[in-house]
Amino acid sequence: MRFVLLVASVGLSLLSPSTLCRYTIRDVAFVDLGGDGWILRAEVPESTSDDWASTLKRIARASLADSNVELVIARGDKDSPLTTSLVAPDGRALSLALPTDPDALARHGWDELDAVASSAARDRFRARCLEIHAAVVVFEGEDVADNVRVNGLAKEAISQVLGTLEELPKPSRAPPEVIAVPFGDRRKERVLHWATGADEEEAGDAHVVVLYGRGRRMGPVISGPVITASAIKQALLLIGQDCECELPRSIMRGSQIPLAWGKDQADRAQDVLGFDGRNPMVKQEIARIVARESTSPNAPSVLGVDPLGLGYHEEEVVTAPEATPPPPDEGPTPEDAAEVVASWIVISITAILVVVGAFVAFLVLSARSRA
Repeated sequence: MRFVLLVASVGLSLLSPSTLCRYTIRDVAFVDLGGDGWILRAEVPESTSDDWASTLKRIARASLADSNVELVIARGDKDSPLTTSLVAPDGRALSLALPTDPDALARHGWDELDAVASSAARDRFRARCLEIHAAVVVFEGEDVADNVRVNGLAKEAISQVLGTLEELPKPSRAPPEVIAVPFGDRRKERVLHWATGADEEEAGDAHVVVLYGRGRRMGPVISGPVITASAIKQALLLIGQDCECELPRSIMRGSQIPLAWGKDQADRAQDVLGFDGRNPMVKQEIARIVARESTSPNAPSVLGVDPLGLGYHEEEVVTAPEATPPPPDEGPTPEDAAEVVASWIVISITAILVVVGAFVAFLVLSARSRA
């Protein structure tokens, strides 16, 4: 009987989620599951000329191409003001200063719209995110001495996790890196500072945000005197976990920043990560993993919240990027097929061992009863 229990326990261990899970938290952050999109919302009164909306569409198609930002034009009352804002998935809104005259918008609107999905810090992150484990973004504060302290803590945390990261099942090609944003550049990085939630902290303090994948935040914003190497280290280690099945989804699905991510970047991600995040089968599998915790009554939806829960009435919706047809589904790769076959082999062997164990136990018990 003890033999039967041993065989059964071995079978259960072989079938555990940790054995069958093939993605890390970092992997999942490179896959678009929906619900993380940002909205560039223009509330246009009836008195505004159609030329203004047409000009905005033209600029947005170029400035927001391949980004996770969608243009929405809503027609309002004739007496309502013309407003434009960037709306986060959680409903927060950041006002944008766009000229109300069509000609002025055509001349001066490009810089404001370009800054919605791109900036120096985000461009650097996008260029390195597939190589590095994560980026420790340091928004420097007014105190120069404290900035030295915070940058030092970020580098210390990275040095402390190097040995552990090398032992991960799927280590990244390069260790985490620090991206420092000087206090004087906060205006240029206004969208990034706001999108990460750092704007909700004390304005003059330094803030630290850990970004990974396609710009997803790990953990909360760390600000001022509570910034420690230990807190940064903890966020970096969570990103490297083998499978996110057992972790709270609130940790795994932190907010994502507005960021451009084109076909070239997606193709490169497939080469680096070893799977195609655009493949519907991959998306379905990862969505199932993420949804495992959604049985809790307090767990948020996998697809997030409605970013347009602002009470506006929409009459016109325009998607900023030109629609690109999805690549043909080539089905599972040979590596995917091999993993499926291997999983079934494990299951079959386990079942055979259980049956054999039960049969042996039956023979032993029968022999004892005859004796």
